[in-house]
Amino acid sequence: MRRLGQFMAVAAGLILVIGSAAAAFLDGAGRQAVAWSGAAALAVQGAAFALAQSLRGQHLTVMWGVGSLVRFGALVLYAVLVAILWRATLTPALLSFAGFLFVTMLVEPVFLKR
Repeated sequence: MRRLGQFMAVAAGLILVIGSAAAAFLDGAGRQAVAWSGAAALAVQGAAFALAQSLRGQHLTVMWGVGSLVRFGALVLYAVLVAILWRATLTPALLSFAGFLFVTMLVEPVFLKR
C-alpha cells in the first residue's frame, strides 16, 4: 500500500507539472479538458498500478504489460466518452490524457521493482 501511495504522489506531481505547462497554451475549454484528463489519468494510473502490484509474483514485464492493457482500454473508453460529451475539446483532452498516461507509466517500474 505504501508503494501505491508513493507512486500516486509522483504521478500526481508529474500530471500537475505537465498539465500546467500544457494549459498555458490553451483557452478555457482546453484547460478544463486538460484538468479532467489529468484527474481521469490519475484514477486510471492508480487502478493499473494496484492491478500490476497484485501480480507481484510475476515477471516485471508481465506486470507492466497488464497495466499497459488497462491503460489502452481506458484510453479507448475515454476517447469515446470525450467524443460524445466534448466535441469542441477533443484534441486537448485526448492528447493530454495519452500524454499523462505515457509519462506516468515510465516511472511505474521504479515502484514495482522495490
